[in-house]
Parts: sequence; structure tokens; C-alpha cells
Amino acid sequence: ATNKELTKEFAKALNRCAIFDIPKFIVKLIFSGGSVVLLDSKDAYPKRAIEDGFAFKYERLDEALGDIVSKHF
Repeated sequence: ATNKELTKEFAKALNRCAIFDIPKFIVKLIFSGGSVVLLDSKDAYPKRAIEDGFAFKYERLDEALGDIVSKHF
């Protein structure tokens, strides 16, 4: 998921309005070298896990965030 998608879905799960994403320069300012982990995009597919029969608890981002929010907020 992109930052924009995650922000939108997280705001929806919290029943809040998502006005804007966090600008990259703010993330870099706060996290310095660690910002690479947050900002660089890497597509990762769990091909082997799926081949071995792994079943995900959630299939969609909104389901996962909704569950997290209901348990922690």
C-alpha cells in the first residue's frame, strides 16, 4: 500500500478525515536515515508462503486496520 492509501484507510478506520499525507521531507527530518524504510517502495510477494499453504488473516488493508483500531483505540 502507498502512504496515501494507508493514510486514507487508517483515517477511515478511525472515523476521521485524512486531509493530507505526511510530506516526505517531514519524514526525512524526523527519521533521518530510517526514512528509507518508510519511503522507499519495494514490492514483496509471499510466493513461497502461499505455495506452502499459508493463509492470511486479512485479505484487505481496511479489514486489518479496522481490527487493529477496534482493539487498540
